[in-house]
Amino acid sequence: EVWQALSLSIEMARLLDVAVMPLSAATPAAVEAPLWFAVGITHEGSRPERAIPALERTVLLARGLHDDLFLGAALTRLGAALSLAGRADEASACVEEAQPLLERADRPRLQVRLVSARALNSSCGCQIWPV
Repeated sequence: EVWQALSLSIEMARLLDVAVMPLSAATPAAVEAPLWFAVGITHEGSRPERAIPALERTVLLARGLHDDLFLGAALTRLGAALSLAGRADEASACVEEAQPLLERADRPRLQVRLVSARALNSSCGCQIWPV
């Protein structure tokens, strides 16, 4: 978020694209998942073709990490990205799955993101991103 506040989003996106290039099947999920998450949230407002696959990869990896908080955060961001792309049914499934994972957490910021993703999905009967 510091990168965004300093208007360095483009530079951050470039650095993350370089960081994920050497990832392989041998890369531990605990290393790979946060990198893909960062790629996804960096592109979620501008490049759905990059954000959605990155967030889908994050969710897949997060399931294996058994970290409910991280999985809930990844599902929430994926739900928002899918909503923006007009994929409401998939977005709704992500948000619904994230809710019980984040309800238990004492993390108001994540809970606000969940509510925002739900509201975005309910208001997006249309596609916001061109795909």
